[in-house]
Amino acid sequence: MYQDISESVKTTLYKQKILQFAKQAKKALFESSQMKKPDEEFDKEMYEDFWEEYDYLLQKHKAD
Repeated sequence: MYQDISESVKTTLYKQKILQFAKQAKKALFESSQMKKPDEEFDKEMYEDFWEEYDYLLQKHKAD
């Protein structure tokens, strides 16, 4: 449909926008899920692992 359209974005700007979105998504998702506590141990571990990895990746790419 739009095969001839392209855009150039500096890597640093792209990274900033992705990190900004990730922080906003974390705030919206984490705050809304604070009330939701997984009942099953497997779900609880997956929930905790997800946020641990999310935070790790935010910090890792923030420092680049």
